[in-house]
Amino acid sequence: MNNTLVEMAIQRLKKLGLEYQPLPWHYDTNIQPQDLEDYCFYKQKPIITDKVAVKLDKIVGTTHPGYHSQTWIETLGSLKKSNYGERQAAYEIIYNKHGKASQPKILHKYGDKYFIFEGNNRITTAKFLGIEELEFDYIQEYKLNDALLKAYNKLTELGLNPETRFEKVPYNTRRTPIRFNGLHKGTPIWRITLNDKRLYIETFELIRDFIKQFENINIGVKQKVKYHIKQFGYKIFAGKALKGLPNNSDLFTVNKDQVYYDIYHHKLKMHQSKFDNK
Repeated sequence: MNNTLVEMAIQRLKKLGLEYQPLPWHYDTNIQPQDLEDYCFYKQKPIITDKVAVKLDKIVGTTHPGYHSQTWIETLGSLKKSNYGERQAAYEIIYNKHGKASQPKILHKYGDKYFIFEGNNRITTAKFLGIEELEFDYIQEYKLNDALLKAYNKLTELGLNPETRFEKVPYNTRRTPIRFNGLHKGTPIWRITLNDKRLYIETFELIRDFIKQFENINIGVKQKVKYHIKQFGYKIFAGKALKGLPNNSDLFTVNKDQVYYDIYHHKLKMHQSKFDNK
């Protein structure tokens, strides 16, 4: 807790004619959308709605990086434009009744949570003034990509340990993993662990096809495995050299046949593990 910012916040409230009385939400952490557990499964293109009334207790954070991880009381103390003077002047600015042009008040919405995009000073001050609801000029709502989340959960269920939060593609001079092309914000790549190897896949469509074929391969039926290697390998992986990296960090090139070899042995290990635990 930054005591200097807290003291600055208390002084600002006094200027507004308020005696500071701590409330639990004052010490809630001001989060960003990226802090949401399912953030990477939201679609990139928002649905925009104008003139929407929102209860201020639904606002859990801001997209402004300068206020990230602060408590709300610290954020109030660190605002740079919130010296509104008396309370009436603050209300006029918040409700845009001071006769001057002002920036719109804009929120981003993820699920049932709202984040300040434009108007941090006005909206944060309004929360501390006890204003329960405001009309916002625009709401940019990001919808959950249910298909993407379903695929992720399926990969987890299959024991493939999907990872989705890479800030950049991890590459070096020895290997060049395949990227997801703009699959979701800030996370351009998914990685799975197949037969103890790390495998990078190119597109969401390829993931869905991979899951379908993974489920269609039955251990112990060699003829069916060979059939799927031929059909799926040439249809999906033709011309796409997938790169994998075994635990010993030696370069390992995965071709279309190798992918099915690894699926088969991955499932065999899972089957054996279940058998051993009985």
